[in-house]
Amino acid sequence: MQPTPHRNLRPALALTAVVLALSPAGAFPETPVAAAPQEPQDAPALHFAASGPFAFASTRITVDVRLQEGARLGVTLTPPSGTSRDLSLTRAGNRFSWTGQLDEAGVWRAEATVSGTGPAESASATVSVEEGAPTCAVTVHAPEQPTHYLTAEFVVDGCGAAAVTGEIATRYITVLQDGVRVASMDASDRCERRFILPGAGAYEATLTVADDRGVTASCSSTDIAVNALHPRFWPIADLATGLYNSERPDVAEDVSGAAWLGGGGIGLTVPHDAAADTTNALTVRAGGGFAHNF
Repeated sequence: MQPTPHRNLRPALALTAVVLALSPAGAFPETPVAAAPQEPQDAPALHFAASGPFAFASTRITVDVRLQEGARLGVTLTPPSGTSRDLSLTRAGNRFSWTGQLDEAGVWRAEATVSGTGPAESASATVSVEEGAPTCAVTVHAPEQPTHYLTAEFVVDGCGAAAVTGEIATRYITVLQDGVRVASMDASDRCERRFILPGAGAYEATLTVADDRGVTASCSSTDIAVNALHPRFWPIADLATGLYNSERPDVAEDVSGAAWLGGGGIGLTVPHDAAADTTNALTVRAGGGFAHNF
């Protein structure tokens, strides 16, 4: 048996090489490369604290969280009145913070939420502050009974008011006579005020105070009955002095026309009926004077 000739083998191999060289890229599938798994998003750590137990205390909210690519952090603050607002945060690395004031008494709620990379991660905290209203105290002193006009002094003492935090900034006193306002006084600088009663009746004093935060408190005294105010005998005294220059044209130039004048008087007012609520009065006065030329 004769061997098969190999004269056609070389062209076949060459043709195979040409076919392989002309095959487009992608004619043979590539092996896919697996993507690196993304780390899970951390939950935020929220810190919420106030500087004091009363309203208008300053507060600071901080959130510690490492945000993954595409994650978003939002923080809301809800006052006791219930209307939430979004906070504008300051970022320093993985810490986000906000500083403000709790200007309403009650329970405040802060909530931090991280979203955008899967299930949302949240954290919340609450802070409770009290109103901390000032303590209000008012004391009144009525004149002794029976009393007289011009000496019927009504004293309102608001010195017992005090602030639970800070200082008392303003005091205002209102006096009612038989339910009608007869006096309003600013007692901010002087906590005790006095005034003369205009007549008989039931008197009540109301004190309104405010601390340096603007928180107010009010209190009222019990009604104090003042009997009829009676006129009385009261003295009168006056004194006057001065210079007088006549500037008369008929007086020689070398003669002074100036004079020193002085005088005074005393008197007594006598009521017609000292026991009446109102009455006529008689005033008796006596006076004298002098003049001295120079």
